Amino acid sequence: MQDEELTVFILEGLSKSHDRDDIITGICGITGLTWEESEDMLERVQAENQAVVVRRQFPLMFIVALTFFIAGFVLAAYGIYAISLFFSPQAGLPADLTTYFMPIIEHGLNPLHVVQTTIPAYFKLFVFFLFSPFSAIFFGIAMIIGSLVGMQDVWAAILHWS
Repeated sequence: MQDEELTVFILEGLSKSHDRDDIITGICGITGLTWEESEDMLERVQAENQAVVVRRQFPLMFIVALTFFIAGFVLAAYGIYAISLFFSPQAGLPADLTTYFMPIIEHGLNPLHVVQTTIPAYFKLFVFFLFSPFSAIFFGIAMIIGSLVGMQDVWAAILHWS
């Protein structure tokens, strides 16, 4: 097999995300080279043609990244919308903060009562923030940033940046 055909074989395997060991085994079988020589050849071809491999993987990576970008945008928008509803005049917030501190005002700082009421309260606070609009905004922004960072190499290869 000629070098050009072997390069095409390696590039097809890399662009379809085949296991490196499978590609090296194929090179060994085709050329009769040792494992180390085949591995060196694979690394050389991969380094020389990295942009080609990335461009061939573009459609799948683009769909995945776009899905995460849109989902992150929707999640962040939901969080912002939910927070804006909470702070709207129709939300009916209590007039003062005594409602929130009523258990401490009624029972004082009794250590037993504080332990009995604060652990579940902290757990409720954790669950509230985990499933709250704030976490929706945080995870939405993280998904947007992750999709942009993940596609950085793909855009660089397509637009010929270095």
